[in-house]
Amino acid sequence: MTLKIVKGQVSRIVVTLSELANPNNPSNWLFVFKKDQGGQVYKTYLTDVSASPENYNEFTLDEDELSMMTGDYEYRAYQMPDGGSEDESIGLLMETGKARVVLPTITPVAYKRTQTQTKGYERQ
Repeated sequence: MTLKIVKGQVSRIVVTLSELANPNNPSNWLFVFKKDQGGQVYKTYLTDVSASPENYNEFTLDEDELSMMTGDYEYRAYQMPDGGSEDESIGLLMETGKARVVLPTITPVAYKRTQTQTKGYERQ
């Protein structure tokens, strides 16, 4: 399943990282996004906000903080020994997948047309 990230908004990301995670390490989750075309890399630490982390992991990603370009990405999620380093080589790779950054959808405004009748002339 492709993760959907909406440009300029806070997006919900749900994955399963804990099932493979080392329980002795702290849960510092580094997400690395690499754009398919161009190869730009964006890295960010995300905090697990799930109600049941033993079953699933839920994160909120504020795209404004990363300023990602729209398009397709490969993502990698790492369990890191600390929360400061962006060097993924010291972490444990937990999951890889695809992500897509999209523009927000604009809800079209529906106008209701009311019919008016005009009288050309009346016969007397």
